[in-house]
Amino acid sequence: MTTSNDKADLLALRLLITVWSAILLMLALLSPAHAADLEAGKEAYRRGDVPSALRELRPLAEQGDAEAQALGSCTPRARVCRRTTLKPMPG
Repeated sequence: MTTSNDKADLLALRLLITVWSAILLMLALLSPAHAADLEAGKEAYRRGDVPSALRELRPLAEQGDAEAQALGSCTPRARVCRRTTLKPMPG
């Protein structure tokens, strides 16, 4: 037969597991790799290295990162800013 202390211990253990799971999930979502990829994409964008910028920004944009989506749709030599195929300006 379980006692009320056993039930309380089990409830506390479940709560602890839930809290730690939430903390680990938040840490995984806020990983430095994401920030590093965004920074690398932004730096390539500043240099005018469109292929490198798009290579870094595309996966982030596909995951819903608004900044990566905006940078990926407006490259320095683009004639228009949109998510379709970009055409370099002559000259």
